[in-house]
Amino acid sequence: MRGDREKSCFTYIQSALFGKNGSPITNPFNGKTYLTASDMEFSSEMLFYINGDATSFFFGLTEQDRAEFYEIMRKTKPNPSTSTFPDFVFDKGFIEHFSITSSVENRKGSKQKITDIAFDAMVKNESQIFEEECNSKPFFDQIRSKQWTTTNPEHSYANLITSFQSSWEHHMNSYHKYTGNKATGIFMIENMEFSLSMYENVYSEWINGMSHGDYRNPENFKCHKLSRDKKLLEFCYQYHEQIKYVIYRNHQGFEVVNTINIPYLLKIIPWDYYISPMAVYRVAKIENISFPYERGESNDKT
Repeated sequence: MRGDREKSCFTYIQSALFGKNGSPITNPFNGKTYLTASDMEFSSEMLFYINGDATSFFFGLTEQDRAEFYEIMRKTKPNPSTSTFPDFVFDKGFIEHFSITSSVENRKGSKQKITDIAFDAMVKNESQIFEEECNSKPFFDQIRSKQWTTTNPEHSYANLITSFQSSWEHHMNSYHKYTGNKATGIFMIENMEFSLSMYENVYSEWINGMSHGDYRNPENFKCHKLSRDKKLLEFCYQYHEQIKYVIYRNHQGFEVVNTINIPYLLKIIPWDYYISPMAVYRVAKIENISFPYERGESNDKT
């Protein structure tokens, strides 16, 4: 059964496309937003309802594709059948959401998710104990604090490939059973882990001692980007007749890839990328400050 995660991901994409600074963009001439404009108003004055920076999210989309995608994201609704494929529907197709991981997975889920849940539970429990101690024995001459640290479990690009492909194929099985409109299929894939980095290998054929003048610096990302991953782009292209758009969200933003144009995209990615795990630490901290008070007032701030 779908829940908050699917809705949160979809809402994030909508907000990025049709909003700025946390609010929907308003048409300066009629005061309407993408939600309140009529179909005719939105279609004829689309530029007044969309984020002008949104083109940087699109890969392989023509002007017609972008207009179509805006309309889809404006009109898509959650599937009334809450426990069946797909997660979202619109007149000519669907959007199906799933998450992937670069951590090791088993029947209980990814090791990263299991580690995060255990860490969050420990912090919550020990924070409560710490607060109770501070409330029962206030100190007026010092700041007390407690801190917790954890590190990511093992991650790898190989794990990401396995998770991406197996999750995709699992959802394709549901796709084949689906009897609704499949004219425009969309997979919305989420990878919110701080785990992998990408570094463009522009000097793969380095000649020792050769100078490179002012050629551009290699691209370097502290996240995994589908738009630069040749192997996964080639995998997605195998399904271009079934899945037209792939939305890929990471912790730095999102990308939209038109699968039919992946061969074109591959031509303008001349280099491969090193994709490797990052050393990531999570830190949680709580502080307590106590001060003298008059009767009836609280003396503790945690």
